[in-house]
Order: sequence, then C-alpha cells, then structure tokens
Amino acid sequence: MWPNKPFDEDINIVKNIKIENTGVNHDVSVKSSGLHYKDLEIYAENYFYVANIIADYILIETSDISILDTMVFPMAFSFRHALELLMKSIILTNSHDSNNCTINAGHDLLALFELVKKTVCFSKDDEIWLTKFFEELHRNDKESDLFRYPFMMNKDMRILFGEEYTFGFENRVDLDLNRLIEKFRYAFIGLQSKGLNIYKKPNNPTLLEEGGTCYEKAVLGRFRDKFSEYIEGYYRCGVMIRHKIENREIDKKAFFPMVYFYRVALEIILKKIIYDNNFIENDEKYKILNERKHNISKLWEKIKDWYYLYDPANKEAKIYFEDISIVIDTIERIDCTSSKYRYPFDMKMKTYFSQKRNTTYTIENTAKVYESLIYTLHSLDGFFNDIYMKDTECP
Repeated sequence: MWPNKPFDEDINIVKNIKIENTGVNHDVSVKSSGLHYKDLEIYAENYFYVANIIADYILIETSDISILDTMVFPMAFSFRHALELLMKSIILTNSHDSNNCTINAGHDLLALFELVKKTVCFSKDDEIWLTKFFEELHRNDKESDLFRYPFMMNKDMRILFGEEYTFGFENRVDLDLNRLIEKFRYAFIGLQSKGLNIYKKPNNPTLLEEGGTCYEKAVLGRFRDKFSEYIEGYYRCGVMIRHKIENREIDKKAFFPMVYFYRVALEIILKKIIYDNNFIENDEKYKILNERKHNISKLWEKIKDWYYLYDPANKEAKIYFEDISIVIDTIERIDCTSSKYRYPFDMKMKTYFSQKRNTTYTIENTAKVYESLIYTLHSLDGFFNDIYMKDTECP
C-alpha cells in the first residue's frame, strides 16, 4: 500500500502558488525598490527579524527542549545570512566597483567585512572583535553551509556534525544558544549602526562557544541520522512562522524566510532519500548530489528513475510519482536556483521582482503545498527504507 497522499487536494492549488491581486487576508505583495543596495537592506532586516523570532520562540515562548537541537539550524543560518545581506548592501552603497566585489566575495563574511572596512570606520575595539568573529565564521562556515545542510557539496561529501565524517568538529558540541545569539545580534547592529551598538560586546568572539543549561543549549554532533535534524528544524520553523503570520503575531515580512525554510527542508529530504539508497554506490550518490545541487526536479527525477527500474510494472507507483512531479516541477519553475527568497537579484544583478508591478503571494496556499509535499516525501522516505531493509536482509 502506498503512503497517504495529503497533497491530492492541492494539485490545483499548486498551480497558483503565486497569485496576483487575490485580496485574501494573508496575501503578501512584493516588488523591487529599484535600488540593489536598498533591496539587500530590506532582505537583511527581514532575515534578522525572523532569526530573533526563532530565538525568542525556542528560549522564551516554549519549554520544549527537544526543539533546541533542530531549530538552531534555521535560526543561526538566518542570523548569518542577515549579516551577509547587510554587508553587501553597505558595499553597494559606498563602492563604485561594488557589483563585482560583492559577487566575487560570495558567502564569505570575512571577505565582505574587509570590503566594508574600506568605507566604514569602526572603533578599534569593535573592528578587532568583528574581525575575530568573522574569522571564526570564515573558518567554520565560509560557504554558508554549516547551519543549512548536513553535508558539504564536494567530492568527499563531508558530513557536518557527523560521526563518519566531520567538518570542523571531531566531538559533540554543546552550543550555548544565548551566547551565539548575543554575538550575531552584536555584529548585525554594529554593522547597521556603524559602531553605535545598543548591545553589550560579548567577551568571546568564538562562534561555537559551549555552555548553558539544558534549556539554553543545542547539542550537536551526536546524531546518527545526519539529515533529519535539519529537515525537522527548517520544517518546524516554517510552520511556526506561518502560524504567527496568520495569527497576526508577527509582520508579513517574515514570509520570504518562511518559504525558504520550507524550500530547504524539501531539498534536504530529497537528498536524504538518495543518500539512504543502499542500491547506489557512495561515489554515485555524491556525484548525483553534487551535480543536481539545488535542483529539486532533477533530484526527484533520479528517485523516480531508480524506482521504475526497481519495480517497472507498478502502474500505481507511476501515477503517484507523476502527481508528486506536478508539485515539485511547479516549485522548481518558481525558484529554480533556491535563491529567490534569499536574495533580491541573481548573479547577473537582475532583480527577481518588478519595480513597477506587485507580485502577490497567498500565504496559506504556499505553506499548504510545501507542508503537504514534505509530509508526503517523509512518508515515501520511510517506504523506501522498508524496501532497502527487506532487500538487504540475509536469506
């Protein structure tokens, strides 16, 4: 029996993920300001806003300590991404040759800070602290993957916080969340206000400082499943942000980070299904994951191709998989590089949204499609694992 298909009712909805001028209560309207630096600044503030919402939620609003080890990932990524966007905005504002500089620097916060220092004066103490903090991020998370994926996209397929492979961590890390949050807040406000910081300077610029009680720390590096914590963290943050927007507890500017959280959870669960496949050699898995990167349609196609070879006569499976393809391909067409909800423009500096016309999204429909699809793929993941176990059992 195939897993339930909770997205059946959403097949028509998914064709309208982006709906213009609907007039629905929870719609979000977006357009470009026409200024690259301004759009970057807006995105930076939005991600910083959401990072603080997650921080307050996991440390103040709930006493469920089980979420600390998972929701830390989207929280820390959002803080880090806000810093990247803000520094790129500052560089674009002040530098005549800024376009190439910001693109060439990529995600490297230390390289971006070196460019920022050319046009912004900080106190000696602030500059020293910020430099050390960005050196920490450069050493541990140069490509902005540490809190986003359980793996690095390279031929070695090094697993972050894993047991078989590591990226900067050999042992368990009991991450002090309060101190991590303090550092990100201090860095962001210091950059935004050009040194006039409302936060007290943290003593230690170490990124992954350990400490805190069981209610204040995330325990990393002890999980055997290298994917599920990321999937759960990003999915749960997406759902939490959705509910807060719909209940009017927070501003609708949290919408883009919400969509990106769902997008990351979706991408990782597809990669988990491939990674867990016992019938594919490791070298082939790494090649698939590296070549397909953020392309969820191509990842899904590989999963379909494998199952069709495994069970070519199963007509029910083909119908089921094609229904899933409709949903995945629609999402892929809207955001084929997984960048549209992270950045206001592409690598060629072309904006994703018009300056003249609003693009309107329906929050409920968008979230519903992602949540249903992720739930369905989670069920499929369990189904495939049953196949792997059954076919690898000794006779």
